[in-house]
Amino acid sequence: SLLYWNVGLRLRLEAGLNERAEYGAKILAGVSKKLSEDFGRGWSVTQLRYCLRFAEVFPDQIPHTLCEELSWSHIT
Repeated sequence: SLLYWNVGLRLRLEAGLNERAEYGAKILAGVSKKLSEDFGRGWSVTQLRYCLRFAEVFPDQIPHTLCEELSWSHIT
């Protein structure tokens, strides 16, 4: 989740995608292509939109996985 949050945050801050919708669609397509070439499948425009939304929902904090937030000491 930290990877996706960081990707979304960079898209949001550096590319200003929350301000320019039409321009943002072109940026997402280009970033998707470049990430897919460099790192393989899993970086579709849809996935990048999810990353962007994730960073929008949690703008000021790095999210942790749910298991880090819960105490599992009750399981025996």
